[in-house]
Formats: sequence, structure tokens, C-alpha cells
Amino acid sequence: MSPLGMGFAFGPDLYSTDDGGRTWNRAELPGEGQQVLALAVSGHKVQIAVSACGIATPDYECGQPTTLWRSPTWPMVFGLEPLWTQADLQLPANYNVQLDAKGRTAYLSMRRHYPRPDLLYATTNGWSWSQRPSPCEKSQALNRTLVDVAPISPDRVGVLCLSDAGWSKSTKTVFRSGDTARTYEPAGTAPRRGLRSHLAAAPSGALLITSTAIGSLMYLNDGGQSWSSVFERPGPGFNDPVFTTSSDGYVIHSPASRAGGPGEVLVTHDGGKTWAAL
Repeated sequence: MSPLGMGFAFGPDLYSTDDGGRTWNRAELPGEGQQVLALAVSGHKVQIAVSACGIATPDYECGQPTTLWRSPTWPMVFGLEPLWTQADLQLPANYNVQLDAKGRTAYLSMRRHYPRPDLLYATTNGWSWSQRPSPCEKSQALNRTLVDVAPISPDRVGVLCLSDAGWSKSTKTVFRSGDTARTYEPAGTAPRRGLRSHLAAAPSGALLITSTAIGSLMYLNDGGQSWSSVFERPGPGFNDPVFTTSSDGYVIHSPASRAGGPGEVLVTHDGGKTWAAL
């Protein structure tokens, strides 16, 4: 949601609001789209990844490529249909797609099963995309999966890789890039506890991992390669961790869609060191 009250909701349909969420308008999907898989706003453009298959069809039975579309945001501000343009990007049929953006820079990541490598693309102008190397090595010896991308600034980004998954634990390896994911440097490995994980980044460069084990966990990296545990509470995990400034951040704890949780919003005002219910 922007400070002007504009926002989007998706999955499987696409909705937009221009009054802070009081009312919502359903938008037609482009092409032969049946569901929106991912969405991000970069600059004044909204980017969506779309599948031509419905939610009842598994991606391995889909047979139709995932497509990427963009539209300026202004038509939806005035309640008009988006002006979709398809990106010149060839993607396989895969529902494990994520879009993340900061300013004009946006990233599209796609998780794939071994031995197929994960895919990562970036745009720095909102319309021209190019492939980037994934730091998550896939081999018989080290099968890492790219699970999240967290832009720090238009040039800097964090990438989370998951490997060696076991009962409520996994190896969570993080990398930083200062050149829109062209090259990387290690950002350390978070503690093993926790399986399903997300990565969030503050403008300061701090990185936060939210993870789920038997309970809900958070790990913080203030810089360098060291990670510390900053939060632990019962409940089935988190959704949508985000920093709005270097100090302020939010996350949904124990979402209602997962095991009937309360869906409470937690907030931090010290860069992720402490959290409290909003």
C-alpha cells in the first residue's frame, strides 16, 4: 500500500484499491491468464507473473509458459483497466514464482527442483529484463534452493538459499549483491532451526529471516556475516516481513490462513531487534 492509498491484492485474481483498502476493483488479467502468481511495483509500473492454467491444475500438468506483464499504475488510480504489455521473457510453466522490487529495479525468481537450476532475472528500468546468476548452488553435494530475494536499495539486494532440510530445521545461507545480482558476497548462515523461511531487508542493509519450526523464529544480521536470534513465539510462522525504513518494519505472525491463527501484525521500531504486537 502506497502513502497515497493505492495498493494491490492478488492470488488468483487481481484487485486494486485507490482509497487505502476501503474499496477494491477487480482487474482483467492479460492474455489468457487464469491466475496471478506474483506481483511487484517498480517505479510507476506494476509487474505481474501470470499463468494460463487455473489453480486446480498443477504446474507440471499446465503445459503453458508463465508470462510476465507490466502496466503503468495510473489507470488503476482512476478505476480504469490496466494497460498491459508483455515482457520479452521466456519462462517455463512453474507456479513457484516471486517478484520483488525497490524503486525502478525489480527481480523475478523461480524455484525449480534439482537438477534444474533456479532462475533469476532483473530489470533496472521496469521493462527490459536480463538473467542473473543464482548464488544458490545446485549439485548432488550441495542442493541449495533460491527461496527469497530482498532488495535493499535499487542496486543492493539480499538472496536467501535453503538446503539440507530436516525436521523443523534447514541450512539458511544468505548472500548480498551490490550490483543488482550480477555478483555476490557471503552474508553468513543463520541458525539451523526453522524450515519455511522468508527474507526481508532494511535500507540500512540489515537482513531479517523469519522462519517456522515448532514455533515462529526470527534471525537478524546487522551487517557482515553474523546472525542472532531476536524473536521466538508459538504459532505457525510468518507472512510478508517488510521494512519501511531502516528502523520500522512489520510482519504478519500466525496468519489466519495457516492453522487458523490469529493473524496478528508485529512491528519493530529498532531495525528488527525487538518486536511487539501492533
